[in-house]
Amino acid sequence: MRRELSRHLLLLALCSFVLIGAECDENGPIPPARDFGVVLHDPGPYQHSYRSQPGPTRRWNGRNLAYVEMTAPITASGEVQPQDGTTPGGVCVFLDGAGELGDLSGTVDSQGLFTQTIVPSTYDIAVAPDCFTGSRPALYLEQVVLDGSDTDPWLLPTRETVLGQVVDAAQNPIPSAVVTVYEAGRPDRPLGVTVQSDSLGNFSFDVPQGVYDVVVSTPADGSVAIAPIRIDSQPLPLPGPPGLLMKVQYPVLPTAQVLGSLTQFGGAATTGRVRIEGWVPAEAPGSSKLPSLQFTGGAFRAEFETDADGRWGLELPRGSYRATAFPRHGNRSFGIATREFDVVVDSDLVEVDLVLPDTTFAQVTVQQNDGNPMVGAELAIRMTSPPYYAYMESTDTEGQWFGQLIPDLYEIEVIPPNLASMGPDQQFARAHGSLDLLSPEPPSLTLQLRRSDLVDGFLYSVGQTGVRGVHVLLTDPETGEIWDETVTNDGEFPGFFRATLPR
Repeated sequence: MRRELSRHLLLLALCSFVLIGAECDENGPIPPARDFGVVLHDPGPYQHSYRSQPGPTRRWNGRNLAYVEMTAPITASGEVQPQDGTTPGGVCVFLDGAGELGDLSGTVDSQGLFTQTIVPSTYDIAVAPDCFTGSRPALYLEQVVLDGSDTDPWLLPTRETVLGQVVDAAQNPIPSAVVTVYEAGRPDRPLGVTVQSDSLGNFSFDVPQGVYDVVVSTPADGSVAIAPIRIDSQPLPLPGPPGLLMKVQYPVLPTAQVLGSLTQFGGAATTGRVRIEGWVPAEAPGSSKLPSLQFTGGAFRAEFETDADGRWGLELPRGSYRATAFPRHGNRSFGIATREFDVVVDSDLVEVDLVLPDTTFAQVTVQQNDGNPMVGAELAIRMTSPPYYAYMESTDTEGQWFGQLIPDLYEIEVIPPNLASMGPDQQFARAHGSLDLLSPEPPSLTLQLRRSDLVDGFLYSVGQTGVRGVHVLLTDPETGEIWDETVTNDGEFPGFFRATLPR
């Protein structure tokens, strides 16, 4: 086997001595030509020399090597310059690559210098003093060309402190409220300013003078009984004397204690994850002598784990809600439970019992192109809805897998076993399909693998130099579905690879 591999690699090396026009006519019929997409991923050892990147659609004519050129990397650099005299060290820089380019990040050194090996392209850049997890905002630079040439310094503007307080209409402080700041009209672009109010409802953050949207909400687990308040287009710091307090005011909304339980079908308590979603309306006109100045209603959302006995509890404001419970990832014996409930003005306690229903049995059959069963194929089974669980299974001696799944629409990817020792007629590319467990039809799927061919390729960069150790994905040029994956040779003949393409 090793002698055969060495002979094959030598043949590849001879064939690739001249890249353009090289042909090697081996015995046997020539497979039909076809197009394929390619995506390149650096697996790690050479990440300082090469970067992940998409490749253009290629055409393999069935007899030549499949040549794939990798864009030569360059070293990009930038300099962070705070204009308020603070130390720039530790600032995070995020590079958002265009198209399928891999996103990159790193930190600047104590002098504010940033260097990174990248594919030359146009990037959106975020310079984040607190790495998106503090009280200082990020600076965004859009459509910056990074090609190794000098760039203008990244100037962090002078910031001013904003003081605020979250209270209800009776001026009682609301502690632990989450305050998030966005550039006005850009909810898709977080500044990284997220703080919580203290025991007196006070908070503070630093931003350059400008116009912002401010959102005040409950923590992710819903532990504060408030719905979001959004203050749009707010000039900050507030116009007026220094130290002016920005007050975020809620009405006094009725709340109720919501106690819940999670059980399996049959009554046994179980653990799981619960998501609460609902709408908290604004206070009814005339229901209070202390009207809210800012709250007009908002969507409440929380997600949390039950305790070991399947119990959970929240204090929720008046509104209409839906509770959804998901079983643990490893538990495919039960499905997803949902229940809608209301918290009304005169309610003191609301009980919400969630019962996980029985699951569904599904069957996937994989056949070779001649109809024979594909034994030992791996099945990547992925949910398309929350909680987006994924599972790996394999086909049995009948080419089938049979088991339980949470009712949902699933994407199925078939990864055939490696049959290289059985000859070229036993090679199969990956196959893809959908399994609908929500329809009334029997939950089964049959996938027949297409006849495929082995393709030998060469990944190269500047000077026709082979690039070693790169993860190569060969894909359907129209859908992007993966046909095969391999890693370029890391030994005596770097850059060569062998993969499978369907006809």
